[in-house]
Amino acid sequence: MVVANIPLALLRSVGQGSRALWILEAQEKLFGLLSVIGRAAETAARKDELGRPLPTSDLMGYTALGIIFGPLIVGDLLGSYDMKLDNPSPGPVLLPVTPPTLKLERQRNDNLEDAGLQAVNKAHVANDVTEMLITNWREIL
Repeated sequence: MVVANIPLALLRSVGQGSRALWILEAQEKLFGLLSVIGRAAETAARKDELGRPLPTSDLMGYTALGIIFGPLIVGDLLGSYDMKLDNPSPGPVLLPVTPPTLKLERQRNDNLEDAGLQAVNKAHVANDVTEMLITNWREIL
């Protein structure tokens, strides 16, 4: 995974050997912060002591954080995979990108694809993966 928008000057100041370690530490802190924010939103009181509703619509839960930060964190990592939904119950199947094929092979593949495989929106996959990581970050560490 890549942390989005890391200042280049900061990356240049870090030595070549420790750059990857620095990025991993930054990711750990980012997921920790997002997990705390999501947890605070999920456990926030919905009503005050008098029973009046509190303005909780401005709090971002795990789902909203996954939608916002999914494309930023996962980014182009899913770009190197073709995703098709073979059977809706188990989930998406990731297939690596293959080199260009001949016309006959493409026609055969088109016939196979019509047999029930559905396209998967990569943005939704990125959102769901990020939401899952943020939600379960305390258990991951």
